[in-house]
Formats: sequence, C-alpha cells, structure tokens
Amino acid sequence: MTNTDSSESSGDDAVDDKSKKMPCILAMFDFAQCDPKRCSGRKLCRLGFIRQQKIGQRFPGILLTPTASSTLSPADSKTILSKGLAVVDCSWNQLDKTAFHRAKASEQRLLPFLLASNPVNYGTPCKLNCAEALAAGLYLIGQKEAAVNLLRPFKWGKNFFELNLEAFNLYSECSSAADIIKKQTELIAKIDQEIENKKNLANDCFPPSDGEGEEEEDSSCDGDKDNEQNQQLINGSIEYSKDLYNSNQKQLLYQGAEARLFSCLYLNKPALVKERFEKKYRHPELDMRLTKERMKTEIKAILKCQEIGILVPSIYFIDSSKNLIIYERIVCGNNESAPSAKTFLDKLQQQSDKAEFEKISSQFGHKLGSIIQNMHSAGLIHGDLTTSNVLVKKKQDGNLDLILIDFGLSQFSQKPEDKAVDLYVLERAIKSAHIGMELLLNKALQAYKEGGKDAENVLLRLEEVRLRGRKRDMLG
Repeated sequence: MTNTDSSESSGDDAVDDKSKKMPCILAMFDFAQCDPKRCSGRKLCRLGFIRQQKIGQRFPGILLTPTASSTLSPADSKTILSKGLAVVDCSWNQLDKTAFHRAKASEQRLLPFLLASNPVNYGTPCKLNCAEALAAGLYLIGQKEAAVNLLRPFKWGKNFFELNLEAFNLYSECSSAADIIKKQTELIAKIDQEIENKKNLANDCFPPSDGEGEEEEDSSCDGDKDNEQNQQLINGSIEYSKDLYNSNQKQLLYQGAEARLFSCLYLNKPALVKERFEKKYRHPELDMRLTKERMKTEIKAILKCQEIGILVPSIYFIDSSKNLIIYERIVCGNNESAPSAKTFLDKLQQQSDKAEFEKISSQFGHKLGSIIQNMHSAGLIHGDLTTSNVLVKKKQDGNLDLILIDFGLSQFSQKPEDKAVDLYVLERAIKSAHIGMELLLNKALQAYKEGGKDAENVLLRLEEVRLRGRKRDMLG
C-alpha cells in the first residue's frame, strides 16, 4: 500500500549492485493511482529492487494487503524466502475504488502496528507506503540488512527504522502471528496508558476554582473533545502529535526570535519540540506564509544533511497545523543532553593545558570546516552558523561527533556570496564568543579550502564580505 512519495532521491547512482541484491523476489501490484515520478514502488522498480506483478496474475508468495485476515510473522520466513513478498501499490485516498480482489496471491498478510516515516504520512500509524511495507516485511522475518538496503534510495528511509525501533524490538522477540498480535496489543496499550496518565496528571495540575459546578460542566465538554480526538487517533485521521509525546514532562528550554524549544519524551524517547509562534507585528496572512515556508525549508535542510552524511537530529513528527516539529534529542552516554560547541570549547579551554587545548581545538576546527564545505557543496546554507548551533558528542574511541542544529534560517543556494556570508557569521561568532581560538577558526577555513576551486572562490568572496563588515562597524 502506498501514497505518493513527495521526497527526493538520495541519489540513484549511490545504490550499488550489492545493495540491490534481495534475499527473495519482491513485487508489487500497481493500480496506477499514484504519480509515477513520486511513487516509491515505481522507483524501486526503476532501480531494480522489485518487479511489477501483472494485475490478475497470481503471485506465488505472500501478499501484503489491507484485506488480509492474518498478520505477518517470522513463521512466514520460509514461504517468503522461497516464493517472494509482494505489496499492493495504490493510494490511501482511493481504497474504496481499488479492486483488491484482482491482486491475487497464494497467501495474504497484514503488517502489525508501525508508524510511517515518508513525508506524506510522517508519524501516522499504519499508513506505510510501498517501500516501507516491503522493508517492514523483510525486517519482521529477520532480513534486517536487506530491509535497510531497500530504503537506502530514500533520504527518509533511515528514519523509518529509528521511528519504529521500539516496535521492531518487540516484534523481533516473536515467532508466530499470535505473538506479534500480543506484542502489538501491549505496545498500543502502553501508548494508551501514557495518554491516560498524561490526561490525569494534567488535570491534577489545576486547583479547584470557586465555581465548582461550572467547572464540572466545562470538563464534560472537554471529555467529549478528548474522546473525539482519541477516536480520530485510532482511525488514523488525527495529525497532531500531542497524544504521542509526554506533555507533562515538556519543559521550556529556550525561546528565540522565531520559536520556542521544549524538552519532552516522544514515544518514550528523549525529544525536543520546536514550536514557531505567531508574530503579532506581522500581517496574519504574511506571518502564516513565512512560517510555513521556513518550516518547509528547515525540514528540507535536515533531510539534505542526512542525505549527504552530515549529522543532524532525526525528525520524529511534523505538525504543520500547529507549526511544530518534534526532533530527536541528542544525548551522551550518561543520558545527559549533548553540550553545544560553545559550552564544550569554553570548558575545554578552562580545564586543559595549552598543548591539549590546541590539539583538540585544531581537530575540532578541521572537522567543522569539512562539514561546512560538504554542506555548501550540496547548495545548503545554514544561515545561523554559531558554536551554539553545533552539538558535540564524544564517541567511545575518544573522537568527537559534531551535530548541526537549528536550520530555521537555512536556504538553498549555490551563490559564492551566500556561502561567504555563512562563513562570515561563523567567523564573527567565534571571535566574539571565544577568546584565543584563532587556531580553531584558521583550521576550519583551511579544511574548507580543501574543497577545491569552488571553495577557493567562496573564500575570496569572504574577503569582500569582511571588508563590507568592517565598513559597517566603522560607521557605527
């Protein structure tokens, strides 16, 4: 089952023949209800991962379809590996028009509770597209590597397994369909219980008012509204994520000019909620348009970084109606939030001797410069490159991972001017917030220059930007 796939490819050429080798035949019944250029199933066909099955022709293996009565489990592994796995490729918006009886197979199966990660239905229970459904089927029968390879052509593919990690861990303990259903029931009950606990705790936060009778009257209306929202969640029609994250533990961390940042738990995982708020000084229509455009660009920037190998937080949920994005919260081994580069560098400067500081800051600068050059080569401009928007996570081998955050002012451009301004913002941030870190900045620019002629042109333009900046400073 699929809807249109609005995401771009991470690069067809990046998928090698070894990754395309699947442990069994994969196929799809295409009911031609999707845009061929955006359909995940057709894309897998073009890349040679799967084949099209003629409608009306019987598929020898197992078919994933919403009309099935049994759930897929590891017990189906032998049948799938010998005869294959197929999926019905149609639009979720046209289920009533789909002739499912014409998609024939020896056996039919349902998939258990999973969340979609494709951009069209991100975070929606059970609304998987064709590629996600086939990957889920392979994962459930123990073919994890093949499942990961199948989603490599999609830049959102990695998020599918991260988003469903808890569910897949539960299902991996099962050996039969009955076990899968039992674990699925436990998972849904756990989510329901968290929702109920959240509501009870939220009610306890409010003291009784003088108008007791009026409050009881109002609460009955609220209860009806909550019941309606719960029913919408069950039916898969609700878009807002408030029933999926623990709002009782939601804490304001930071408020900037554009958005507020809260910490929370999303499906029991550390998360951050970035919520853009209304600007009263703007015309409402203009404010709404700017907010939507900036959210869209921010999401594209995150996906582009994942595509080109730059570390960024994963996106767990998007609610365009509430102008919020729920991100992965980057934590260290001690479950503490990863520090910003500003905090890390200041602490390093205070607690280490000169030789150690120069060594680590030199490595840090070179790595940061390489990351920025990689980002600029892909046409992505961060827009707010400061050491506060880089997180630092120490790996087990002692090396550092640098994670870029806050792409709220990002844009896509290949102009040397835009790239130079991006570097100038970083340069000014380091010089103003960090004393005695010229070595770090020099190493960053040196690493950036290693990007070739284009990088050299950007650095030449940076000299012009510096001159303009100095003139502004002189004019006050």
